[in-house]
Amino acid sequence: MWRFIRLEIMGRFVLIFVMTLVGSMAGLYGQVFNAVLINSVDTSVLSHASVNVHEIQAQFLTDDHGRLSFKLHDSIRIVTFSISAIGCRVNLTYERTDKALDTIYVEILPKELEGYTIKGLSAENVVRNAVEMMPVNNGDTAYFCTSSYRQYQKINGKYANLIEALPEIMVRVRRKRGKLVPDYGFAVTTARWTQPEYEPGHPETNSIDVPLVENIVHNLEGSSLLPTKFSKYRFAFDTTNRDGRVYVIKYLINDFSLEKHGVSNLGTSFWGESYERGVITIERGSFALVRFQRQTYRYRDYTYFVNGGNNWVLPERRYYSELKDAALDVAYRKENDLWYADRILYHYTNEYYRGGWGKLEYVVTCYYEWKNDGISKYTTEQHHDRFFPVMLVYDKVYDREKWMNLSIPFMLADQHQVFADLSGAGSRQIFVDQLPVKK
Repeated sequence: MWRFIRLEIMGRFVLIFVMTLVGSMAGLYGQVFNAVLINSVDTSVLSHASVNVHEIQAQFLTDDHGRLSFKLHDSIRIVTFSISAIGCRVNLTYERTDKALDTIYVEILPKELEGYTIKGLSAENVVRNAVEMMPVNNGDTAYFCTSSYRQYQKINGKYANLIEALPEIMVRVRRKRGKLVPDYGFAVTTARWTQPEYEPGHPETNSIDVPLVENIVHNLEGSSLLPTKFSKYRFAFDTTNRDGRVYVIKYLINDFSLEKHGVSNLGTSFWGESYERGVITIERGSFALVRFQRQTYRYRDYTYFVNGGNNWVLPERRYYSELKDAALDVAYRKENDLWYADRILYHYTNEYYRGGWGKLEYVVTCYYEWKNDGISKYTTEQHHDRFFPVMLVYDKVYDREKWMNLSIPFMLADQHQVFADLSGAGSRQIFVDQLPVKK
């Protein structure tokens, strides 16, 4: 009797030991790691590539679609690969994600092979496709857009000249030579202003055109995505992108920038004063432009009088202006299968030097924030007659009651600091009751 009990106890112990051992082995090798290898240069998959995984000392081969799967303990977060494929032999480390399929980018520079060509979408091809698809993806030709708008400045470190408004925009778009050309009409439900403060740049007041002209799909000719200029660009896929729904493409222009920094007729007069770099986010499949980000930086050794010509601020000619830097961020959103500009954030900084002495007297940053609050396709005759073409027409009286429950979030600056500067740390009224007549 005792022998049977002992055998039963030992049998259970052995079973528990075996189950524990199997469980620990499963914990070590039971997690399936799925990945796809992508060429970061042209987005083609790396099929039939030999992949050596150092952490488990095992070798695998990707399938026709560039995929591979193997068991890997969940505690191993950094994986070291040795990859061999046509035109490629590389070692790389990769940090795992918790996605069902990890995307691993491998840079394989293109080579011309006699007799045939390996085809794939390069970063530049993706951007060109996005431009070609704009009339389709952004093809709404008539609509109304309720929005919020703000412009303000930072003059020698202090915020000033704030304008806030809630404009409604009537957008009518014509197709001209395969491009979208907009006509705008404006109606303003309410607005408010601060006391004007002098600065030598004389930015256009109450002109919402400043940010709207940066909507790339409606102003392709003046934007950074005009394909005729691409020969001067360098495009590359962002290999840190983990969102499989979009392409993220970085670009660089060393020779010039499309930034106008407040000079409406800049043209090519000062090309060479600056360079730009940016990030373009494009939806896979549709090639819809999702977001465009651009940063512009002045070449500090660029001399305006020698290279660019006249940079006097007209009409006084008391100061001459030089770019410091600028940034643009345009985001788009999808509604009813079409894409619309959702948000435009733009700012640039100019330095103003006194003529003759050449002394730096003003550093001025101009900020513009515009937000699309809603799209509508419907109107009435009374509603339609409220719109003015070309420019915003404001009410001339500050209506406090309307603004009691309104709040337009600041997107480029700290709201508390802006209002602290405008109020003189609480010593004066921020907004004027009667708007200037010339506005």
